Amino acid sequence: MYVKGVSLTTLDDVRAASGTSKSQLYRHYPDKDALVRDVVALQAADVL
Repeated sequence: MYVKGVSLTTLDDVRAASGTSKSQLYRHYPDKDALVRDVVALQAADVL
């Protein structure tokens, strides 16, 4: 997401970069919006 931006990053990109299986990713994030929310929350927590 940092390199390609949110709109161009797919869940398959995230899966490949993180080394997780599709089932593992979808177990924690049912859709891309849920993943983006957690990424934003993590980045915000680091800033604060």
